[in-house]
Amino acid sequence: MSFYAKALEGVEGTYEYHVRTCLSIASEFLRLNREPLERVCSWLEVSYEELTALCLRAVFFHDIGKLGDFFQERMRRRLGPGGKDDPKRFFRHELLSARLLHALWDREKGLFPHDVWAVLGHHKKLDRGWSNFGRERDIAKPDRLTASQIQFGLNFDESWKALVQQDEKTMKRLLDPRLFEDWDDDCNWARSFLDEFEAWHLSACKRRSTVGNRTLSALVRGVVGYADWQASASPEDRLNPRHSLDVAALNAKIRERVEQQARPGDPPFAKRPFQTSCEEALGDVLAIAPTGSGKTEASLLWAVNGGLGKVLFLMPTKVTSNSLYERMRTYFDPRDCGISHSGAGVYLALRKDEDEREESTDDKLKMLRQYKAFMAPVMVATVDQLLTANFNMRDWFFKELATLGASVVFDEIHAYAPFTLALISESIKRIRAMGGRVMVMSATMPQKLREHFQTLLGVKMPVVAEELMEKRKCSWEYRDAPLESFDEEILEALSQGRKVAVVVNTVDVAQELFLRWRSILEERLPDKKILCYHSRFIMRDRDEKEKLLLEKDKEGRPAFVDLVVATQAIEVSLDISFDLMLSECAPLDSLIQRAGRCNRFGKSKGARFVVFPISDVAREYVYKNAREPLGCTLDVLRRWEGSPSERDLSAMLEEVYLSLEIEDENYEEGRRAARSILENPDASILDETILQDDALTRKIEFLKVQVIPYSFLGEVQELWSSGNKADLLKIAQFEVPIGLHQAKGFKASRLPKGMEYLNIREVEYDKEIGAKLQERDSSDVMI
Repeated sequence: MSFYAKALEGVEGTYEYHVRTCLSIASEFLRLNREPLERVCSWLEVSYEELTALCLRAVFFHDIGKLGDFFQERMRRRLGPGGKDDPKRFFRHELLSARLLHALWDREKGLFPHDVWAVLGHHKKLDRGWSNFGRERDIAKPDRLTASQIQFGLNFDESWKALVQQDEKTMKRLLDPRLFEDWDDDCNWARSFLDEFEAWHLSACKRRSTVGNRTLSALVRGVVGYADWQASASPEDRLNPRHSLDVAALNAKIRERVEQQARPGDPPFAKRPFQTSCEEALGDVLAIAPTGSGKTEASLLWAVNGGLGKVLFLMPTKVTSNSLYERMRTYFDPRDCGISHSGAGVYLALRKDEDEREESTDDKLKMLRQYKAFMAPVMVATVDQLLTANFNMRDWFFKELATLGASVVFDEIHAYAPFTLALISESIKRIRAMGGRVMVMSATMPQKLREHFQTLLGVKMPVVAEELMEKRKCSWEYRDAPLESFDEEILEALSQGRKVAVVVNTVDVAQELFLRWRSILEERLPDKKILCYHSRFIMRDRDEKEKLLLEKDKEGRPAFVDLVVATQAIEVSLDISFDLMLSECAPLDSLIQRAGRCNRFGKSKGARFVVFPISDVAREYVYKNAREPLGCTLDVLRRWEGSPSERDLSAMLEEVYLSLEIEDENYEEGRRAARSILENPDASILDETILQDDALTRKIEFLKVQVIPYSFLGEVQELWSSGNKADLLKIAQFEVPIGLHQAKGFKASRLPKGMEYLNIREVEYDKEIGAKLQERDSSDVMI
């Protein structure tokens, strides 16, 4: 006798093959992670052996419901002539599996059956209303397991039989015909089981600490889901459980990368003391180093020196995530690297390696689902992807499992407001409880922010790149004059072959400034090239602009662009250098990030960073919650003359943020939001108990929506018409973020049936300056 687990001919489609593979993968995962698991088990007051038995028993039973007649008939139909499924035979097999496993529940101990819960939730979300089991609760004649099917599921493999004691008492429970008997015509066995489960067990969650109960649930459910997903993939498509890069190999790759990028006159490669200090740190680390100092490599050395466990890089933006993902692929085996953010699907669909085949796009998209669950050994993601776990949003238990014994890096920590810092802080507590290590990094870190993370991480002192603190890259000056007064100065610099960037705080001003300077250059310096860079471009155009900017000359400057007009989008996303930068005033930490692109590689003599007054619009809307830092920044700049060292900039930052309060009312709001589910015994293990729109990871004052300008309708229709998944994802490359209020002012396009979900509006768009709005709008002044 043989049963199907997948609609595949041959041994790989059999139930025996699939469950054996699942058990093998789960066992290997538990073995590889024994050290952090034992630490977690000590805290949970269960033994490693008990946890292992719980996980493996859940894996052993998770698909036994597939042995039922409904599922087997569906598989035979799909493999037969025509390959058609029968929707009338749809029945959630995990419900059968959970019902059978629940027969082993120890009523005397009365503990919550995490193995049963994991089986119920290894495909669909679990909520108090059992919304994903509505069909099963209402069906007149539900599927059921026979004694022979159960016997087969228990005895198909001698090596795993020991997972279930097959004594007389146990077998009597498992073969009890009443397990799958309907109560009456109005209540089938599925409904009665789910109703009883809710009544008996969801209240039992309160018998263990809420946080401990949630952690145990995440571990068991995560292991079951991980094993099932990996076993369901073909052997060549399975993710490795760990990366294979050791410290010696990483050091060699870093040396090779630096030597390949070296320019004439550069000193020979030498690892910086800062990087060595990070590499040698065994526990949590707070790292502070200037931009362009090799922080990424330092964090890698720290992560890899901790062993071959999972590595998570969490970034503030999608652009920085994409850039770091590409960088990780040069160090690790590319197959071990994953990426997750709201635009990762279209990014992977559009991305091509030089040796990549066109048909491999589908393979990449298959992996995307696993990347969203943080399953790759090396993950790069926006921080928001981890923070949603605070609210038990989709894949939360996979993300919690991913932090088990992991090395987790939070980069650019200065970029987050107090509300998000609170969510990050709560997440760090759980990472450490899961045996993970944490590194928090930034180029700019005021004392109070530093003290907050020193306390949270339990580190006495941060690791500081002291060898770079006396470095001076450019002069700083503040001029109380309008930007137009710099025209001749900019023209002179351009005529001398200098590379110039002008950074303003709003998109509208950047667009106007670009048009003005394009006209000036056409008349005065027609051979000079100008580029506009901000967030209001479609992805395709923004990617093209970034690639053009990153084509560097021997001094690390843009080789094919002379003048860049940008918003603060340039602060953290581009590894480029300019000789002269003019910036609209902003809080000092933002200015330091911008100035990090002025003589970034130390190759430009006489590099200058000039700040001019902030506009009323930027003061009122962009930095409305930073008026005190803005005022202090202005005071500091007016007193400063010359070329500040990194240590000088650090001292200036301390002065600006002397009165900074990290744990303000916004921080408290974030902390309450994070704990509202984690500490709620009625919700801590349920999925998505709040609406997705309420699961905020950042406080957003002005809502934005993604809009497709009407001019791209033809290209969008062509992609949509193909019906190909990759092409459908590529539609997102034509989206532009604009303010919700402003978007409502543009007429929506009439679309063919089926395309109505696309937000195509008659927004004017220009490849050089991006989406042009009809009037200024306070919700659309951001980067």
